[in-house]
Amino acid sequence: MSNVTLKDVADVAQVSLATVDRVLHEREGVSAKARQRVKEAIHELGFGQLPSKLRIKSRGRLRLLFLLPKLDTGFVRQMVADIQSAKRAVPDVEILAEIRRVRLLDGNELIKSLESVERDKYQGVGLFAFDAPGVRAAIDETIARGIPVVTLVSDIPSSQRVNFVGIDNMAAGRTAGRLMGKFLRGVAGEIGVLTGNSQIRDHLERHMGFRQVLGTHYRDLKLLPEIEGDSVSARNRSIVIDLIRDHPRLVGLYAIGGGNSGVISALREMNPVTRPVVIAHELTKETRKGLSEELIDAVIAQKTGHMARSAVRLLTAASLDDDPNPEQERIGIDVFVAENMP
Repeated sequence: MSNVTLKDVADVAQVSLATVDRVLHEREGVSAKARQRVKEAIHELGFGQLPSKLRIKSRGRLRLLFLLPKLDTGFVRQMVADIQSAKRAVPDVEILAEIRRVRLLDGNELIKSLESVERDKYQGVGLFAFDAPGVRAAIDETIARGIPVVTLVSDIPSSQRVNFVGIDNMAAGRTAGRLMGKFLRGVAGEIGVLTGNSQIRDHLERHMGFRQVLGTHYRDLKLLPEIEGDSVSARNRSIVIDLIRDHPRLVGLYAIGGGNSGVISALREMNPVTRPVVIAHELTKETRKGLSEELIDAVIAQKTGHMARSAVRLLTAASLDDDPNPEQERIGIDVFVAENMP
């Protein structure tokens, strides 16, 4: 990657430029952990060629299984692509990443997939957690068979999973609530809440955080009962059309899950005289278009590439009994408006 700079290496390794320079020139004054992070960042980014003394010998091969939702959303598509690109996240281990798509209707497909995982074939599992009956037990049984599990995007903290990879979804919901309140300062009216599925914990936590901020600080804004669209664009389109038709005092819409192309289509079709303020999640092709057309006001996002690399690193650490770097795996909350889209 010819466009990668030393600053990129420093950012990924979470060290200073001076530290990167010391490692590249094999100087003293760098801790073993920092030196290792720099080497891993160089390998991950494909920056140039390491000096022979810094090259990392392979510690073998791991096959990891990722169970992702069978949903045709921009976020899931990007997650699939980023997992396939995360194989270099651990430079001294050959990573084979297999992706299996499962329906998240009742948890049964997820449970069956976990029950079929064998230690001699897979050395780790990453999954979108669906908090349905039996899923927690299936995660715990997978762990008991000696296969580490990390949850992605949505968590089941009561399970024995080794780690969760994703943002603080309560904080993300509170951020959405604060943005909605600021955008609608001095305005009274109703706020529609469109979620994917109440058994997906990240959706539940976002709704809780959103409700908490609006109920405490913006009491002129009345929350309507949440409506589940299962992150399906066609359903979301119908829901938003009904909200606009049935609620003349609708001033805001919080789209918690996926399927945002349906939200955008409904707003474009209905073209209300006073368009509701819309806050959505995940920066995808669809939400970018919504921002550029001023049909979406703000998008709260998490970096799928960072999550994919973190999941690979954490599963590798658990499988090989390494010590993970918690700071490197912390996923931040990003807020985008039309003016700061990357």
